[in-house]
Amino acid sequence: MRNVFPINQGYSRLAGAISIALTLYCYASSTFATNVKTPIKSTIQVYTSDSLSNATKKVLSPSTSVDNHSRFTVKSLADASRFLKQAAFGGNRQELERLTNYQDYLEQQFNLPITYLYPKTDPALTDRLNWSGKKIVDKVTGELHKSWTVKDLTNTWWHTIVNSEDQLRQRIAHVLSQIFVVGTVQQTARQDYVRLAYYDLLVKNAFGNYRELLNDVTMSPIMASYLTMINNKKGDPNIGSHPDENFAREVMQLFTIGLEKLNLDGSPLLDQYSQAIPTYIQADIEGLAKVFTGLTYSKEERFQNPDNIRKPLVFARRYGTRKEHLIGVHTVPMICMESHHDKSEKHIVNDTILSEGQTCQEDIDSALDTLFNHDTLPPFFAKQMIQKLVTSNPSKSYIARVANQFVNNGYGVRGDMKAVIRAILLDEEARASAGTYLNFGKFKEPIIRASTFAKIFHVTANVEYPTKNPFPNGGQLFFRAPSVFNYFRPDYTIGSDLISENLVVPELEISDASNVTSINNGYHWMIFNANFAKNASATAKRLQNRYYINLSHELELAMHSTDELIEHLNLVLLNGTMSKEYKQSINSYIESLPIKSTYSKSRSTKMYRKRVTHAIYIIMSSSSQKYLY
Repeated sequence: MRNVFPINQGYSRLAGAISIALTLYCYASSTFATNVKTPIKSTIQVYTSDSLSNATKKVLSPSTSVDNHSRFTVKSLADASRFLKQAAFGGNRQELERLTNYQDYLEQQFNLPITYLYPKTDPALTDRLNWSGKKIVDKVTGELHKSWTVKDLTNTWWHTIVNSEDQLRQRIAHVLSQIFVVGTVQQTARQDYVRLAYYDLLVKNAFGNYRELLNDVTMSPIMASYLTMINNKKGDPNIGSHPDENFAREVMQLFTIGLEKLNLDGSPLLDQYSQAIPTYIQADIEGLAKVFTGLTYSKEERFQNPDNIRKPLVFARRYGTRKEHLIGVHTVPMICMESHHDKSEKHIVNDTILSEGQTCQEDIDSALDTLFNHDTLPPFFAKQMIQKLVTSNPSKSYIARVANQFVNNGYGVRGDMKAVIRAILLDEEARASAGTYLNFGKFKEPIIRASTFAKIFHVTANVEYPTKNPFPNGGQLFFRAPSVFNYFRPDYTIGSDLISENLVVPELEISDASNVTSINNGYHWMIFNANFAKNASATAKRLQNRYYINLSHELELAMHSTDELIEHLNLVLLNGTMSKEYKQSINSYIESLPIKSTYSKSRSTKMYRKRVTHAIYIIMSSSSQKYLY
């Protein structure tokens, strides 16, 4: 297919390889055209704390010198645009202009009040619903709800990320939700209000300490229900039963240490035969499974059903009642029934032995401390965070710098999330100009692309919490990962060019032809069919879920100059990376949409609006908008 609108010149072999992958996946709107190969700029004692159960309560922030502060001054609006797509959900023109120093932005964000999602279920749901047994009727639309639905959860999140001030916290929570995954396969986790409560757990811990985050996730009845740890009973040799191993396996493989031991720079630690060393073996899983026996809900369910130990009596009903919602069973950490806890000696990872006779809590604390202090955790976590925020293929030195901050924040504290976030977003590689580092950047997740669009163009709705998702999911409906392995794998790759270079593009795993078409159609509807001003008086049922896009600023620019419109869209959507040829092609097309002097004012305005919408859609459906350099 002929490429009508040539894309900006790329910056790496990665971008070039992605162009091939995008073609395979039917990105018909445009093609990556890139041959620029920029040379790489090149430019570790592991700290282990004492038991972190109590030591991590105090988290300190390193002081910053004046010289260091000036190093993080924002040099251009294009740099500000790029930063807010890494550290937040993007930013509109006003937010870009307010950003003057990266470090100041982070510190301000660290100190903002927390926006929780779960409390929004009251105005979004409880106050709007008439309850009658298992039937829930929306007072406004008259629709029957069987339960809180995915629409409620998704739009509560949309409302939060578009309107809340604590953008960095919400972005980190979104990243953590793709590491500590709670999907919808298990019955209890399908309840949207339940998952909102779990998401708030991640929001709370986004700027805390990893050890406390790990503890809260472990003790969450939502996670325990999802990974079948709830009501996990000690083994009985008389009948040949064994503790459930699901959570024990995933807490190591996905939440802490992965499958292979790593050096601080993320490279595999090799044995004498140059083979990768496994972080754990089956015996470690079995030992750890014994640790997580005896845990149950803190309310209602306390192993009350010995004949069917895995059937929660209240918590996992298909249809949540108002009583269950209000008593907050799912928001309270689990408790342990010692009579169901395995008190035998346990052999777990790193040749650690947990003594016989320990209480349930003592076993859990010891096991989590062992995982938290494992040498592989810092690089394992650092790489995933970098991949999801900044670049899919971070250099070893980048990983090592971030991992070092995890090991020790400068004050002897391990696992300080703020230190890790600073290290990722203020690193020389993250803040270097686009194109400085070879193979730098990442493919944007569909939900991040959509949230950026929503913020830039002020997407709103007639009601505060509409029940219709403003954007197609594109394979990534919020908080509905298909498995504990997330929407896409961190090591996913495609095509001979990427494979030969050992490069990964995780987000492309969900970029099939169906999802791409769905996304582009969704943007087409939003751009061309949404009204440009919110009708505040709309009350009819058919208008309750209507979304609006505000393009008044873009319309003013178009009326003044096509070049100004294109430069603005280049800034807010592409961070100023649009090539001269790309600008010229869009300009030629936009100018071909006629506006004659004989047109009436209303008709001229309509044609200028057409120019604006066409320009936005061309960029939103292009390959360049899908990639963050």
